[in-house]
Amino acid sequence: MRQFSGCYPHKSELAAAPGVVTDLVKFVDYGVTLGTSAPPVAAVTAAINVALQWRAMRDSTETWDTYVRAEDAMAWQAAMTYLGDIKPLFLIAVSKNPSLVMTYPWLAQMFDAPKVSARQAKVTRKKNAKAAAASAAAAAKTTAEAASAAPVAAAAPTVLVNAQAGGSK
Repeated sequence: MRQFSGCYPHKSELAAAPGVVTDLVKFVDYGVTLGTSAPPVAAVTAAINVALQWRAMRDSTETWDTYVRAEDAMAWQAAMTYLGDIKPLFLIAVSKNPSLVMTYPWLAQMFDAPKVSARQAKVTRKKNAKAAAASAAAAAKTTAEAASAAPVAAAAPTVLVNAQAGGSK
């Protein structure tokens, strides 16, 4: 969507767009006033109307998306509550009859999912820590190389003044 950056109207432009269509429709001397270089008024009004229709569609789909997300969350909340009630009972049954895991593999996977997720998170944290350490080591090496390659600053020349005690001539 980056290609459309800057294409979206500001709120004030969007608010004015329906009135622009109205103005253009009643702009009887459009061609005379704006000249022959102006695009046809019908094309301009049609483009604005299409854009307004797409905006209305976008607004309604955003509203629909919000509704769908809320319904999805509520449905999963209910489902997970029921599964939470079943889980300890299933785990007790599995402890007495381990073959239930093979008989009901998806149920076993559902109840094992938090453990799998935690293991994956642990592996990811280790990988991230290793990558951060490697990055820090590379940065330290680069800094050390830059410091050793830098020319040694020459010591400021020392000026000795031969001063005689007792004053000047």
